[in-house]
Amino acid sequence: MSQCLKRSIIALVFLLFFLNSFFCFSQELPFSRHRGYVLILSDLHYPTTRRVVDSTVERLVHLKPLHTFFLGDLTEVGTEQEFAQVSNLLKKVENIFGKCSFLFGNHDTRWTDRVRKDVKIQNALYRVFEVTADDITFFGLDSSLFFEHVGHFGEPQFSWLTNKLQSNAGSSRNFVILSHHPINYTDDGWKLYELSQKFNIALYLSGHTHKFTFSSSINGLYTATVGAVKDGWATILSWDDNNFYIWKTSDGKNFELVGSVNRDLLHRLEISKRFSRFNSFQPKHSDLFTLSWNFKMENTSYSSPVRTLAGYAFSDYSGNIFSFDKNGKLSWRISIGSIVSNLAPSGEFLYAGDLNGRLFLIRAQDGKVIATQKISEPIFSISVGLKTVGIGAGRSFYLLESGSLRLIKKYDVGGSVQRPANFFNGKYIFASWSGGLYVLNESGEELKVFKVGKTYYTAAGCTPQIFEGMVIYTHFAGYIQALCIETGLTVWTLPLSGVGFSDILIVNENGYSSTINGEVVKFGLRLGNVLWKVKTSTPVYGSSPQLFGKSLIIGNVKGEIILLDNENGVEHLRIRPHNSFLLRKVLVDGDKIVVAYLDGTVIVLQQK
Repeated sequence: MSQCLKRSIIALVFLLFFLNSFFCFSQELPFSRHRGYVLILSDLHYPTTRRVVDSTVERLVHLKPLHTFFLGDLTEVGTEQEFAQVSNLLKKVENIFGKCSFLFGNHDTRWTDRVRKDVKIQNALYRVFEVTADDITFFGLDSSLFFEHVGHFGEPQFSWLTNKLQSNAGSSRNFVILSHHPINYTDDGWKLYELSQKFNIALYLSGHTHKFTFSSSINGLYTATVGAVKDGWATILSWDDNNFYIWKTSDGKNFELVGSVNRDLLHRLEISKRFSRFNSFQPKHSDLFTLSWNFKMENTSYSSPVRTLAGYAFSDYSGNIFSFDKNGKLSWRISIGSIVSNLAPSGEFLYAGDLNGRLFLIRAQDGKVIATQKISEPIFSISVGLKTVGIGAGRSFYLLESGSLRLIKKYDVGGSVQRPANFFNGKYIFASWSGGLYVLNESGEELKVFKVGKTYYTAAGCTPQIFEGMVIYTHFAGYIQALCIETGLTVWTLPLSGVGFSDILIVNENGYSSTINGEVVKFGLRLGNVLWKVKTSTPVYGSSPQLFGKSLIIGNVKGEIILLDNENGVEHLRIRPHNSFLLRKVLVDGDKIVVAYLDGTVIVLQQK
């Protein structure tokens, strides 16, 4: 074949490729004549889905959106390595489409050893944004929670949004809210319906479910979820003078209309269903308990309530620590940085740590700070020994002298230690999200490491318990397991779907655990045999069983408190004192139970 013929064939191939591209991409898109459009990408789970995500982006290169939005779950487990690759992907997207904005999802924050939220609102960290394109303002809201699957916004974030909306009051612009979790996956997203009838919020778009849905108007607000980029889907939101249009595509050429929304608020209100939370929810109490007192903190509460010599202590995400006497009188209040699940009592003192890596030793009587220590990583958990305190911070476990907070040793455990260690017979027993189970003596001289998982299939969602030489824990892969504490060999395994969020309660020779499927199980500690299993119908996350007299007490994501007979599992009581997620254990104090809800509401009930 002559060189001339070869060049002619190559030229012909390039011409055919150009003509095919021109034919495919010069066709008028269904939104080409609209005033504008934005590209929406959600649930990448990168880089484990690199091939699909990269090819999806490449199929969209002919688009010219005014902005690109990512709605969270950028990564699979939120590691530094994953975010480094996501950062390269975002740069590529910006080079192709122009400026982009992103939110975090539960996969980005549930197992992280770093805090990447970078907007401070009332001393707490969020990932929010405000973007204006044409006459539309897009607000990105952060629904992600550290170490949690469900979503929540919090009062400070709603205040931020309300102030932004009020500053545009009287204008003709529309507002669109973007977030990761759908409203019904949060405990406080309903507050958007209160805002939508006051301001021209036309649409709430979210990801998380990996599927396209479109819901009718409530209080003037339409809601929709979008498909996952990891499955090859992309979403376009376009608008003209009259309507918004939601389009989905899996090939970048064919666009299917998911739904349309009228831009006129009065029109949407006329056809809307009406929603009022205050009319739809009434607290449910019982003849067994009476309300002793209650209190509302300023922000989300990640932390369990703790017992002090004087009464009780609580903390919220804005870094406020509150101390009350038993009758509900506020004794003192101090503020540090953002707090996540890390308030620990020790005799007449309290330990507290913040996401800035600062540890505080506080006198419980008056709130005076006795000592401080600066740790270079965000503090996620605190465990108290006899002479030391163990700190889960970043991907490390720190061993400090309990009074001076002097550093004794630091161990890189490869992942965050979310839950406090169990201090037993002079040893700390804890798990990390790297998949390790650790036994560390108080001097820091002896460390045993057992590998019990990888990625997020680990035992790090619980505090391991000890029984007769065995360490017993729940596992994210869906089982309860007992290991010999000396050898690390498996003694028994009990399969139980959805059990990885629960601590185990040990009573005599029996164990109790709960699941995110709403089950509670009683099992024998020596053999791992099921003695009974009951369904409570509602997911139980961190509010795992506690002993209350001869009953078990648990909490669920409805905000219900349930009492079960610990002998046979029969349900004795179910009440709903407050309408927020209950993700932390109920504190039992004699005839009182102390409950801290996710929205910062504290309720103390006393048995009649």
